[in-house]
Amino acid sequence: MDEVEGRRCPDVGRAEEVVDSLEDHSIEGIVQVLEQRGRNATYARWTDEYLDAYAIDEASSVLEIGCGTGVLCRQIARRPAFTGSIVGVDLSSALIEAGQDLARKEGVHHQIELRGGDAGDLPFDAQSFDRVIAHTIISHVTDPEQVLREMARVVTATGSVALFDGDYASRCFDHPDEGFAKQMEEALQASIVANPRIMRSLRRLLAKHGLRPTREFEWLYLDSPDGAFFGPNISVYGALMEQSGDATAEDVQTWVEYLESAREQNQFFAACNYYAVLATRV
Repeated sequence: MDEVEGRRCPDVGRAEEVVDSLEDHSIEGIVQVLEQRGRNATYARWTDEYLDAYAIDEASSVLEIGCGTGVLCRQIARRPAFTGSIVGVDLSSALIEAGQDLARKEGVHHQIELRGGDAGDLPFDAQSFDRVIAHTIISHVTDPEQVLREMARVVTATGSVALFDGDYASRCFDHPDEGFAKQMEEALQASIVANPRIMRSLRRLLAKHGLRPTREFEWLYLDSPDGAFFGPNISVYGALMEQSGDATAEDVQTWVEYLESAREQNQFFAACNYYAVLATRV
């Protein structure tokens, strides 16, 4: 999924500990974050760039793990040349339900099946899909190697896997107090990301599980000066930091108020690196 998969989930596979354990307004905020990000033109262009290289239109069966509300599933289904089927799995029943409604509203539900599932213990036979995608999920799971092992298991011998995620250790926000800025960046990272540096390790980890990278992509999202990308999510980030206990209510209020004011004055700055890796079985 994305960086708001949940608060430091103790186990891959325990949905009640992740999104579904949050209050309704927090779940609604997460849906908002996922959908807003998916509609962002730059982000969608990056996704299409790696999907093109991934030859996704040639796939007959696609699996997305950690699909959230199915933003990527719907983006694939909307591609004019894509005629295959897509299965999306996620731990959160709330996000699955929201995604099913959105797929119906967009008229792509006939190509998409969204269902509950654990990225570390996929409910599928070996070699079931010719494309397996982990789109903004590998940074959130507590056992990324188990997820990679499962991806390698369910992809066909001639198929391939794709992983896309942020390098969340690089995500930063401007604030006049640099010490406070660092403190809040670390709190945000702690509250919603389990493996902020995982994309830096993928080449090594993929090799351990019989997967060979064939293509790598890198992008920088510089969100300045109006905060169009990260800005709409600032209050959601603040709520998650406060609810997880990684930041005090007072610090969250100070941080949110400053960044929202910076947006209004066109003085907002935030940035993060993103990467994608395509790989085949060795």
